[in-house]
Amino acid sequence: MARKPVIKAVNLSKYYQMVTTIVKALDKVNLEIYSGEFIIIFGQSGCGKSTLMSLFAGLDKPTSGEVFVRGENLAELNTLQLSKYRRTKIGMVFQQYNLVPNMTSLENVYLPLAFEGISRRRRIKRARNVLELIGIADIERHTSSELSGGQQQRVSIARAWVTSPWIVFADEPTGNLDSKSADEVLRLLKQLNQKSKRTVILISHNPEYLPYADRVVYLKDGKVIRISGKIKGATKRRKRSELESLQGVGKTAAQNLQKAGFENMLDIASAKEEDLAQVNGVSKKLAKLIRKEAQEIIVAREGFGEK
Repeated sequence: MARKPVIKAVNLSKYYQMVTTIVKALDKVNLEIYSGEFIIIFGQSGCGKSTLMSLFAGLDKPTSGEVFVRGENLAELNTLQLSKYRRTKIGMVFQQYNLVPNMTSLENVYLPLAFEGISRRRRIKRARNVLELIGIADIERHTSSELSGGQQQRVSIARAWVTSPWIVFADEPTGNLDSKSADEVLRLLKQLNQKSKRTVILISHNPEYLPYADRVVYLKDGKVIRISGKIKGATKRRKRSELESLQGVGKTAAQNLQKAGFENMLDIASAKEEDLAQVNGVSKKLAKLIRKEAQEIIVAREGFGEK
């Protein structure tokens, strides 16, 4: 059975009337993006990158053409359905962070959950889970004025991830950061993409970031001029045990773990380190590392805890 794209653009165009001139921000774009991919939409300022993201996110309507998300045409959604799509199915990361200044990091992260009728206790629990996953649990009580640019962007990423979205859009998320913080943010997005299997679509004009992508979509003058890379999972390979995705666990160690009764991520996450270390090929150090990583993966997959 052929894979179905998570996002599909069909002859997508967006034109603006500027007095006597028509500006073609996007012109007949056709594109398919698949679940779990890390996509970079690349091009210089004014090429249509942010316009394309706005159409994918349901923030704007096309002049012509269609956007399908998991087979559903966004144009056919009513106002309430479109609002729910934006609240629960996508996450947004902006260049300007867009944190509420008088709220703490924890409050900023759990804010999207308030609109879904989730109790305060559960909102706090899920927000703390994702803050810990991203490595910033120690700043949960800090407001944005007390944080560096890199820390603010990590809080913004946590807020985007807390609703367990299908797709996360990041519009020039490193534009206000120094090179070190920018690299840390890119690595974080890539790690979250790999662990949670969620689709990430990043808008950028910086060619240094292209190696992070599974595929790069090159835009120029509102048109897709080239797509590089391969669709994730498109080539057939030996079916690997999910345990082999853990750092330091090869085929043999994965087989030994399974023989010992640790058959999946949940088994690893809930095991005692000393029990894992008894398995042939698993040292005490490796046992500690894979248990921690498995716990992070479970949290990411299951929507950051209690719903």
